Amino acid sequence: MSKQIGNPFDLSSEDTPETRLEGENLAKGLIDGRSLRRRGRGEQVALKTTILKRQQFQRLALRMNRSLTEVFEEALDALERELDRRKVK
Repeated sequence: MSKQIGNPFDLSSEDTPETRLEGENLAKGLIDGRSLRRRGRGEQVALKTTILKRQQFQRLALRMNRSLTEVFEEALDALERELDRRKVK
């Protein structure tokens, strides 16, 4: 019988080191998919953020059924379009 774990992005669930690790491992399996989504990208970006913003980012990727990279790229494009619309230099 497989072990059931809660939603890794549900902040109301029990927060212990074990459940956090299980949730992070589950999230990596749901989002990563690097071998399935090779797109010729070779550059890396490292960011520091809060756990809440990281979880928000992961939730967006899951909702959009996209990789974190694709969400990041779409967010950059959308922000640039918005700045162009506002005519911000």
